[in-house]
Amino acid sequence: TSGNKLFDENYLSKLNIKPPIKQENEWNYYEEHKIDHQYRWGCDVGEGIGKDHSTIVLWDLTTLKPKVVADYKNNKIAPDLLAQEIKNWATKYNYAFGAVERNNHGFTTISKLREIYPEKLIYQDEKERFGWQTNLVSKPKMMFDLNTAVNNELVDIPSQGIVSEMRRYDKESLRV
Repeated sequence: TSGNKLFDENYLSKLNIKPPIKQENEWNYYEEHKIDHQYRWGCDVGEGIGKDHSTIVLWDLTTLKPKVVADYKNNKIAPDLLAQEIKNWATKYNYAFGAVERNNHGFTTISKLREIYPEKLIYQDEKERFGWQTNLVSKPKMMFDLNTAVNNELVDIPSQGIVSEMRRYDKESLRV
């Protein structure tokens, strides 16, 4: 709502937004799975009580420009059940490698995911801790890197939901 948006509308309007080719439960699919492609995912974990959403974004890194091929959003899924959701579809996408934000409820998702999904396919930081730590350093870097990628047309984001979030994202949100 402020005039201090991180993402510039001129660049966001260049993204190739399109409707999903398939929707299943809380999943939007923009492309079918391809056996010879390399996929990566990222997950932000909500509490699962109807407030903040748990989200997952699946990227195809095989194409010239990394591309969002599926996204997920659910504000009622418990953090431990989210691990099962990740395992179910990540397995279908060539056992995709990915990262769960380990802040707050992410610990629960990571703990369960380590029981049911190959640990070598779950992101670990340089100290070998599972998951991605969002903090005052990592969050601005991550978001400014995404902004640069969008501005330089280095990524393909067809998701109306993701682009809508980007349109509302205020620079003040960079504070954890």
